[in-house]
Amino acid sequence: KTTVLLSCAGIRVTIITIAAAAAAAAAKDKGCIGLYGLGATTVAIAPTAATRMTEDLMPPEVLAMLEPKEITPAVLFLASTQAPTHRILLAGAGCYAMVRLMESEGVYLSDEERNVDGVAAHFEQIGNMDNASEMMAGGDHVTKILTMAAKAKGIKLG
Repeated sequence: KTTVLLSCAGIRVTIITIAAAAAAAAAKDKGCIGLYGLGATTVAIAPTAATRMTEDLMPPEVLAMLEPKEITPAVLFLASTQAPTHRILLAGAGCYAMVRLMESEGVYLSDEERNVDGVAAHFEQIGNMDNASEMMAGGDHVTKILTMAAKAKGIKLG
């Protein structure tokens, strides 16, 4: 497993924020070679830190707890070879947490039910997280809903 997403003039770069994806695209225009899909990890940091934008929103003692340096350990871990892939790590004020994209089992609505009233009638079942599953890749949701719809219509998928 590697955390390298770009290689440019022998420099290894790890993309750890969503905004950095734009930097990756710009780097590609400068002759860098993208390594997407070749074992590269995909991680994101969701930082909470004091900035110029927050100076007027919080008292100084709160801003002091939100020093940007408190995010650094999370960033360095996500850039390491020990970091897992497909994870979002929240960091701020010395606290760290994981975000996971969970999706309810959901329901298939027949043609007759596929309207505002049908969604309203099934809304509790739609939102029931008892059998939720983690979506690890972009296609997971699409595969799930197509499988559910095909089963309801009696269609066998390859």
